[in-house]
Amino acid sequence: MSASPTGAAIHQPSVAVALSLANILFSREVLIRFDPGDMGLLSAGLPPLQLFADYLIGTFQDLPQGRGCRGWCSDRINQPKRVESWINALVARTVNTYELARRAQARLEVLTHFTANYQPSGLPSGRPRAAKGLRAAEVALDLYQPETITSPIDQMYEMISPIHEARRRMETFERPQKGLVSVILGGPPGSGKTFLVKRLAERVGWPLVSLHPGPFIEKGIELIESQASKIFRDLMQLDHVIVFLDECDELFLERVQDGTSESSAARNILSFATASMLPKLQDLHDERRVLIVLGTNYVNRIDQAVRREGRFDRIIFLDRPHSECCGRILRKICPDAQIDRGVARSLAGWSTASVIEFAERMKDQSHISRTEVEHLEGELSIGVENYVKWLVNHGEPELVATGIPEVGRREFKKRWKRLGVSPHDSR
Repeated sequence: MSASPTGAAIHQPSVAVALSLANILFSREVLIRFDPGDMGLLSAGLPPLQLFADYLIGTFQDLPQGRGCRGWCSDRINQPKRVESWINALVARTVNTYELARRAQARLEVLTHFTANYQPSGLPSGRPRAAKGLRAAEVALDLYQPETITSPIDQMYEMISPIHEARRRMETFERPQKGLVSVILGGPPGSGKTFLVKRLAERVGWPLVSLHPGPFIEKGIELIESQASKIFRDLMQLDHVIVFLDECDELFLERVQDGTSESSAARNILSFATASMLPKLQDLHDERRVLIVLGTNYVNRIDQAVRREGRFDRIIFLDRPHSECCGRILRKICPDAQIDRGVARSLAGWSTASVIEFAERMKDQSHISRTEVEHLEGELSIGVENYVKWLVNHGEPELVATGIPEVGRREFKKRWKRLGVSPHDSR
């Protein structure tokens, strides 16, 4: 099939030629990766296929009742009032591939608008085998478990394992499993929530769309509902993407019930926006076309209707790395260095990024002592005081809000006590 610059067909349309063109435009990788270079091919190839779709509509035959046939006859030898199964099969394949290509184009446009991040990596083939002392999830995500009470790395890996299995089977659509679509990732500042989500996207090989409050309120707080509707319409066009709602706490805060303490006009608008976004969030979740992660420092402040199962399937608490995890990071990045006792404990309370930065600076050293920690402490341990303040003011409520059992909460408070935070202070 070919067409003139005006769009008028100049050669007899052919289903076989159209199917070949559709196969050139679409492959399953186009619907998974994020490569702006794909847009040129899709933009050039889809209009001729649209013309062919119009041709198909005009040549569809609905034979008189009693013949029991609908469809198309051969486009090589025109035989009116005749329907052939082989040509209908080719038409079905062509139309299906065309629709997938259109879906890929719409996805690409949305990802370009959101300036998505993409690092083509993907999980290793086969089931990862855990090295000694490591779990399979840690090996697959190339991350060390920051703590073993909630095992956040294991939980995040569980979400992407069904995707890995779908990829191994070469399925067109890689879908998360029901009940493993969305997660609230809570914890103190500096615990590595953003780093974990970026690594998750990198290892699963999906683009990452990070949404901050800015796009929701860019036209003013009064128009937040209409902006949210537009954003969620765009998100509904996505496949194979991780959507990270980062620092969007204000959009999902617990709604005011009595209109007393927080009865300002702005708070009322935000409460309305929260209510209006709940069904949109539900629809996005139920489609199972993307993974959704809400990162927050204050799970306790998130509206109960948002937190309930079905909108967010899990709530995972991610603390800053404790001494054992700090030691594992050091041994991984500095495998040949002699590390004095007490170095890892001295790093406890540092942010995940700071511990990794310290280890990177020490990787060429043959010996790592407490002196090196003291030398870089002022530069790298930024935020430890704020972390301790967060533990004092929010630690206990956050543990309760994330659903950690009492035995787990006691373990966290024992750990925090070593940082100078008494259990009775965590309220």
